Amino acid sequence: MQSILPQRKLGPFAISSIGLGCMNVSHGYATAPPPEVGADVLLRALELGVTHFDTAALYGNGESERNLGRALKALKADVVVGTKFYPTFFLKTNGLTERDVDVLDIRGDALVAT
Repeated sequence: MQSILPQRKLGPFAISSIGLGCMNVSHGYATAPPPEVGADVLLRALELGVTHFDTAALYGNGESERNLGRALKALKADVVVGTKFYPTFFLKTNGLTERDVDVLDIRGDALVAT
């Protein structure tokens, strides 16, 4: 049976009150699971109503984000992905500018303004 989690506002986004940290989908405190197991975890989280996924470019040297992207694309899921990265390095190495990405500024003073 699918559980609908309460929603919360995070800036302009409505997200599930419980999110899924994705570090251990690609690496972490032990050996990473096979990609299909990670995809199963993501699918189950979606079934339970999770709409907020947390990852970082440094998790598994980007593998966490790639795994999450593949799974969400295949499932056509409507979610919010929170990620951590070094903006200048990330943007320059990917040929982007700040206008190319939607970014929620989570510094304390920025959140107070939302």
